[in-house]
Amino acid sequence: MDIGRILLLYLLAWFSATSIIYLIRYRGREESERILVSPLVVVIRFKYEFKQIERFYGKKRLLVFLDVGVFVLAILAALLYFMVAKNIASILMKGERIPIATPIIPGLTISIETFLYLLPGLSIAIILHELGHALASRISGVPVKSTGIVILGGLIPAAFVEPHEDKLRKTPLRSKLRIYSAGVFFNGIIALIVWMLLSLLLSGGFYIVVSDVAPGSWAEAYGLKPNTIVTEIEANSTKFQELRDFIEYLVDLREKNSGTLSNLTLVVVFRTLDGEEITVVKPSISSNSEERDYERIGVSFNTVPSKLVEIGLPLSYALSFFYIVWYVFVVNLGIGAINAAPLFITDGAHVVREVLKERLGEKGEKIAYIISLATLLLLLPGLSLAI
Repeated sequence: MDIGRILLLYLLAWFSATSIIYLIRYRGREESERILVSPLVVVIRFKYEFKQIERFYGKKRLLVFLDVGVFVLAILAALLYFMVAKNIASILMKGERIPIATPIIPGLTISIETFLYLLPGLSIAIILHELGHALASRISGVPVKSTGIVILGGLIPAAFVEPHEDKLRKTPLRSKLRIYSAGVFFNGIIALIVWMLLSLLLSGGFYIVVSDVAPGSWAEAYGLKPNTIVTEIEANSTKFQELRDFIEYLVDLREKNSGTLSNLTLVVVFRTLDGEEITVVKPSISSNSEERDYERIGVSFNTVPSKLVEIGLPLSYALSFFYIVWYVFVVNLGIGAINAAPLFITDGAHVVREVLKERLGEKGEKIAYIISLATLLLLLPGLSLAI
C-alpha cells in the first residue's frame, strides 16, 4: 500500500472520529471549552496568561523594539505584493504563472518526506509567532485570557493566543499595531537568524552527492554506488565542480544532437571525496545494441554543504540537518509574509482594519474588507498545488 493511500485512510479515520465526537459531545457547546472537537479539527485551550511578563509592562526600550515589528510587517507585505504584481505581469505578458505560495497539505501539495523535514520549522514558526503576540500584549498592558494549540487533520499543528478583547479594544492604536505585528516580527527575526546560519553553512560551497543509481543502468554496471560524495565530475574531458554546470552541459549536448543522447558516447568520470575515480561509459546505440537505456547513465544527484561533511557529520545526518534548517528559514519567512498580507483574519488584515477604523470610522472597516478581498483574488493565480 503506497503512502498516499495510507494518508487518505488516516484522514478519513481522523475525520470520522472527530465528527462522531463532535456530534456526541461537543455540538452546540461554547468555544471557550478547554477541549473542543469539530470535524477534522481539535482545539486544546490552556489558561496560561503569561503573567511573568507583567514586570516588563511599559518598558520604553521594549516598546520601541516592538515598534520595529510594524515596519517588518509592512516590508513583508510589500514583498508579497511585489511577487503578486510580478506574477500578474508574467501571466499577462508571457502567459506564464510564477508560483508564490503552496498550501501545506501532506501527500497532496508536498510529499510526506518533505513534510517531515518541514515540520520542525513549521512548529517553531507557529509557536514563536503566537509567543510574539503574547509578549507584545502583556508588555502593552493587555491581559492574555488563554493560549492553545490546534491540530488540523491530525497532521498540521497551529496555535493561538487570546488577548482580553475589551482591553484590546480600548488600547491605543500604536499598542494595537505592536500586538498585531509582533507575530510576524518574531517570524522575521527567526528567518534572519537562520539566514545568517545558512550563509555560514553555504560559504564553503557544496559537494555533489550520487543520491541514487538506477538498477541495470550503465552507472551500476561500472560500480557507482548511491550516497557517493563527489568533488568533481568530468564528462568527455570537460570538468565540473558544480552540479548545475554539469546538468546544463548535458542539456546543451542533447539540444545540439536533435534532442537525444542515445547516439552519443558519454564518458563520465566521478572523482570522489576519498580520491577514487569511477569511470562510467554510456556507449552510443547501434542497430545491434541490446535493449538498454542509451539516453542516460542512470544517476540521480543531490548536493550537500561541504562544511557539514568536513566537520565529520555522516551524509544522511548532514542532508537532514541542512533540509531542516533550510525549511525553518523558508517556513518562517513564508508564514511571516502571508500573515503580513491583509487577508481577512491575518495580522496584516487586523493592522489595516485598525488603521482605517481610526481614520475613517465604520467606513474604514468596509474598505479593509475590500482590500482583503482584492488581495485574495490577486494572490489566487500564484497558488501552487503541485507536489
